[in-house]
Amino acid sequence: MTINNLFKTFFSNDKIDTIDEASKLIQGLLESMGTSHEEAKLETENKDMLGWVINFGNSILYIYVYKSDNGVIYLKVISPLTLLPEKNILPFYRTLLETNMYLNGYIIGVEKNMAILMSIIKIQDIDSEEARKMVEQIAKLTLDISDKLIEEFSAVRFESQ
Repeated sequence: MTINNLFKTFFSNDKIDTIDEASKLIQGLLESMGTSHEEAKLETENKDMLGWVINFGNSILYIYVYKSDNGVIYLKVISPLTLLPEKNILPFYRTLLETNMYLNGYIIGVEKNMAILMSIIKIQDIDSEEARKMVEQIAKLTLDISDKLIEEFSAVRFESQ
């Protein structure tokens, strides 16, 4: 969090405390990246969550804003790395865990049959420029990590349908 954000958080009336306000931050982010907010929108079943999917370089990013049970609004970015390999799954998992140790603000997980990279931050702790940097960084990390997994384990890169 920057000094500017600290001052904004403590002394500003511009706090984002609704999903619709958070959506405006994402709309600005997507527009700055040349992506239509409406075209990228995902349908979600939860009324306290909005989602978008974008292609950023060779990475697919799922961007969500959601309100937790205690009323805090979060920005969550998920990027699929690879599908889980059919062979050498234990060494694959070990590599994921070892890679996790060196990530700062990002985490690798497994969902269904794929390895994913994810980052979550309170929306009040970030502005549109920092959100853009977060998206750019997760896209770069996705490529770096997935390339390593593909080379080492012959894993298959995730591609959206």
